[in-house]
Amino acid sequence: MTGDGVDRSDGRGARAGIARARDALARKGGQGLSGSGRVGGQWIRDAVTAAPAPSVPWAGPWKCTLAGILAHRPGSPLLTIRPLTLLDRFGALYLDTEQVGFDGELHDWPKVARIRLRNAFELLTTDALEQEVDRIRPLFPPIPGRKRALTFVAENMATVLLAAIDQGDDALGNAVVGELHYRGLLGVKHIARPGLFAAALLSLRPDIGTSLLEEAERHGVPVDRPETAALALPADLEQRVAVLRRRTDALVARLNAEQVEDDRPAEIP
Repeated sequence: MTGDGVDRSDGRGARAGIARARDALARKGGQGLSGSGRVGGQWIRDAVTAAPAPSVPWAGPWKCTLAGILAHRPGSPLLTIRPLTLLDRFGALYLDTEQVGFDGELHDWPKVARIRLRNAFELLTTDALEQEVDRIRPLFPPIPGRKRALTFVAENMATVLLAAIDQGDDALGNAVVGELHYRGLLGVKHIARPGLFAAALLSLRPDIGTSLLEEAERHGVPVDRPETAALALPADLEQRVAVLRRRTDALVARLNAEQVEDDRPAEIP
């Protein structure tokens, strides 16, 4: 039993699985996304870690977006995409004293009825990566370099995802904000969930999640915390991580293949 009251005795296999996965990552080095990545995986990891957290007490609106981070990297293909306003709403977490939300969908605090915490690993090991790439495709205007920019975003997003699952079982077993229950028009209840980047950010940066929950408490919003059993990591964690790595590499390889095909000059009949 750990100090946080979570029984991890059944997670010994999970801990060993993470250790083996991390050793495999070190051996693989810079090959593919499971290592440093084609686009400088360490850079995006460092940028996420260094992103400023919301100030408490609140000094003003706070937002962190994947596109906002990537657009400031020298040589980023996103520098050629104008306007970036639509893209800036992708992979976003927004917080202030008046509103909270993910990916451009903001909700007034008085309309937030409940916050539900979920297992961090559960949020990071679904079909989220493929879904995020499909969601971001329409945001890029049909201009030269479109697929290069899409691949750039996908690679960095995959790197952030893999950085989150490489933290170790203590971090992966932590509870993070997984659902915002809010009242919409006519009082209809809805649920907002963080996208892949927002979920990885909350996992990598627990200080940000703490600020969000402190503001929720200030507004009297109840927080549902999962039972201990819901936080337990699966015994087959190593296999799940390996599958996720293969899927991320396969997805980006497919995007790179599409990019090469798109960049070929048109044949003259």
